Amino acid sequence: MNKDVHDILNRYIAAELGRSFVLPDVTELSRQRSAFLAHFGPEQLAKMSGPELLRQLPHNASNDQPMDYWLEFKNDDEFNFALFGSIAGGSAAKFGPRQDKKTGAWRSKLEGGREIPNISEADALKALEERRAELLNAVEAVGAFHGKEAKDIDPQKFQKTVEDAAPRWGKSAWMHKYLH
Repeated sequence: MNKDVHDILNRYIAAELGRSFVLPDVTELSRQRSAFLAHFGPEQLAKMSGPELLRQLPHNASNDQPMDYWLEFKNDDEFNFALFGSIAGGSAAKFGPRQDKKTGAWRSKLEGGREIPNISEADALKALEERRAELLNAVEAVGAFHGKEAKDIDPQKFQKTVEDAAPRWGKSAWMHKYLH
């Protein structure tokens, strides 16, 4: 966003909403996006081993700031989740497997089910490997839209591209936030 547009929007928001929200500086957004990508970008995800996936993606007992935490809750100088759209609410089950911090048990909502049963660590790892594959497939698929003006992108075509690349997770808000 260019500086003039940024300033005009901030003046409008201040006048209409009483400064309840002010657009952040584009440099700050870029810095925070870069911090996220340094931890969880496609290159990082592709390199993660099995045990590292268990520590770096889902909520778990050994890492208090995995990717799922960053996307939903992280709010500090390094990264403010709200600047990129909130996906807060509901259950951590929206991400797939997670580890209960008190018991150490892996849990995951089964597709189509309502319950969140315990699963084995091997099943958690398998699900996370599938999730990573869908993330990487979606990143590659939306690369076809890179460099196009937003007005020239058909939203339904974009969504179909994401869903084709990520059939399980393509409709999830966290997937779209990751792609952002």
